[in-house]
Amino acid sequence: IEFLVDTSANRFVFIEANARLQVEHTISEEIYEVDLVEAQLRIADGESIAELGLDQLTAKGFAIQLRINMETMQADGTTRPSGGMISAFNPPSGPGIRLDTYAYSSYSTNPRFDSLLAKLIVVNKKHDFRSALAIAYRSLCEFQIEGVASNLSFLQAILTHEEVKQVNFYTRFIDDNVAMLVEQNVHQQHYMAASLGQVTRNKVTVKQAGATVE
Repeated sequence: IEFLVDTSANRFVFIEANARLQVEHTISEEIYEVDLVEAQLRIADGESIAELGLDQLTAKGFAIQLRINMETMQADGTTRPSGGMISAFNPPSGPGIRLDTYAYSSYSTNPRFDSLLAKLIVVNKKHDFRSALAIAYRSLCEFQIEGVASNLSFLQAILTHEEVKQVNFYTRFIDDNVAMLVEQNVHQQHYMAASLGQVTRNKVTVKQAGATVE
């Protein structure tokens, strides 16, 4: 069920009901630790919600889903699609990181389908939103996609925006800040980047216990 809430008038406005899994279902799966596809199949096979323990779920922590698209955002809010052969596709991995994707290196994209390339989901079980943002940002820094343009830098700009860190965002946040977010297109890259036949290493500085290592 999708709806908008008007807190000033204490009312909600119905949008639509979708009798299927949503693109964002991964958020529910991560914070409730449940496989919704498996649950649907088992309910269709005759098991009840109570038998599956779905009536006793408790949310744990924060989860953030990032849609990696083959497109770049423009300052006027429009998107510029991309496509071609993916020459490098090396996603991040590790604790608290999940990736749903069909892409791989040497894959040739099809312009007849949606530009969605991958869904990157990060989760922090400590109920710390800033930590979840940090995991998400670091994961994007480690995400190597070459051969096609993507919205990685735009997502990084959103995650580092101070209003987002303060959880002070709203429905039209992107519309109101798109030009500034597009300008912030230089971010860290924590991987070996291959371009124009040359391999270069991006400089990474790590500070720990007062020491700096480059």
